Amino acid sequence: MSYSSEIIEQDQSAREQLCTLLPFGVPALLTIWCQSWRPPSRDVCLDYSGVSAVVQAVILKSRTAMKEM
Repeated sequence: MSYSSEIIEQDQSAREQLCTLLPFGVPALLTIWCQSWRPPSRDVCLDYSGVSAVVQAVILKSRTAMKEM
């Protein structure tokens, strides 16, 4: 889970960087358009990555996110 869509649009090398950070051989199984979702609070975003249980719990409480998933 990531809120980096703006960075990908602004930085041409961001997609290449993303590919180098993903583990080799792990396919993307699902892509969810999450730009309309409200991100977790700034404090949560500063302290945790998108794959953390804390961030995922915030998203699972979002009615918009749950409707679109």
